[in-house]
Amino acid sequence: MNSFLNRFVHCRLKLYEFMQNINRALDHIRNTESFNDYQCSNTTSVYTTHLLGLEKDAANKYTRIVFYLVRDEMKEEASFSICNCVEDMDRYTYTFKRFGCENRTRTTCFIPSTNQIQCSCKMFETTGFPCSHSFTVMKAMNMQNITSSLILTRWTTGAKDLLDIDYSGDATPTPIMEMARYGSLSSKCSKLCYFASKSNNGFKEAK
Repeated sequence: MNSFLNRFVHCRLKLYEFMQNINRALDHIRNTESFNDYQCSNTTSVYTTHLLGLEKDAANKYTRIVFYLVRDEMKEEASFSICNCVEDMDRYTYTFKRFGCENRTRTTCFIPSTNQIQCSCKMFETTGFPCSHSFTVMKAMNMQNITSSLILTRWTTGAKDLLDIDYSGDATPTPIMEMARYGSLSSKCSKLCYFASKSNNGFKEAK
């Protein structure tokens, strides 16, 4: 966010110029967000990987931008092979090697009772979406859906549906609540204007 706003502001701006540029930056963010929401709701991705079931599941769950990143990991999965699998009590430990890199290995643990997958690369802990090693395990277990333990809510299409802000409380000062309401309504109106501008009928109805 800071790096994005730095493109619109600098230390020599007057106050009114600063406010104009900040509003322009926020409008750009809202329009981009509305466009991404429109893409997720009204378009369908072309499936291109060999993991068709998992790819369809990812397309239905993730936002479009994150889906493209997840799909790259699915494609990367094809370069790995399982060189060892050890069953120990309640878990399976897989060891992988990348084609052409025999000296480098990764280990991934799969716990069937909870469908939990933990990889030594720590990509999920870093980015919030599954790594190519995890998809290799899911393919080995013949999974058609991404396990819920590897889905971070913030990257899903339903993330906004979970936001339930209570504006009726008296604990928050009134001016702050007014600003929160104003920001929420502005965001909704911006999205309405974006969708309405897509067609003449929508434009006339919104107008």
